[in-house]
Amino acid sequence: MSGAPYFLVNPKRQPSSLQAAIALLSLLALFLPSMAAGSEPFSIRRIAKTEGGKYQFLVPAAADHYFTLYRSRTPSDRGVAVAMARAEGPELWLTDSSLPGGRYFYRVVSTPIATPSDTDGDGLSDIDELDDLGRLNPLNPAAPIGDLDGRLMITDRSVFESLSHRDNFPGAQDVREVKFLILGINTDAPRLFFINSNTHQYHVFFAQSAAGYPSSHSYFNQTTYFTNSNRHNVAGSLIAHDNYIADDGRGDLHHAVLADRPGRRALYRQGV
Repeated sequence: MSGAPYFLVNPKRQPSSLQAAIALLSLLALFLPSMAAGSEPFSIRRIAKTEGGKYQFLVPAAADHYFTLYRSRTPSDRGVAVAMARAEGPELWLTDSSLPGGRYFYRVVSTPIATPSDTDGDGLSDIDELDDLGRLNPLNPAAPIGDLDGRLMITDRSVFESLSHRDNFPGAQDVREVKFLILGINTDAPRLFFINSNTHQYHVFFAQSAAGYPSSHSYFNQTTYFTNSNRHNVAGSLIAHDNYIADDGRGDLHHAVLADRPGRRALYRQGV
């Protein structure tokens, strides 16, 4: 296993030209190489942004390795794994799964497929989970659930649609909704589930029947809603605004709505 050097990204101090920043970082990459397995030069070759504003990193790739993007607050921290993929060609783009929200350091780790890690610590190798993305997720320690119950990762729009149902929200009528649940946010290994909203109307029933939640209905409510100081879980919905067109002409808007009580979605909204 080997890693690329850290790169600092600070969205609050971006130059006026993103291309200038990419050029500068690409130049730095030439002077800060590290070595991947097989003694091949390994470095982040390019940094860009997706149309949605997420950072993505281009790295040299090999078919006998897989690659993990880490994000951290300081260069001394190992950081959090935010993306992982196998390569299908000589280069690979890795995209941070979250929108930028401050100053971060990034690095990429290259791992031989023959000796994979278990990044999320769930007892399954990264490769086993990469080979069954959706039912499994190498960055999510949740145990797999049945297809009728949901998924551990939404891999594309068709999966989103298969899990969604239509509902009404303030200012958005008859939109597609997929419920999600994060169990154990008060632990070192929170577990994320995307719920089949055609099968499960309420988060608590999914938690108890599909996700192995061991406690009572009332305890779930006490530690998921009505509190900020003793919150153990996060319940919410992903909403697709299929008819939305932004001022710049972009569409395909999705946002997350968190619930502060059963059946109510009003705590927090975030574009994704």
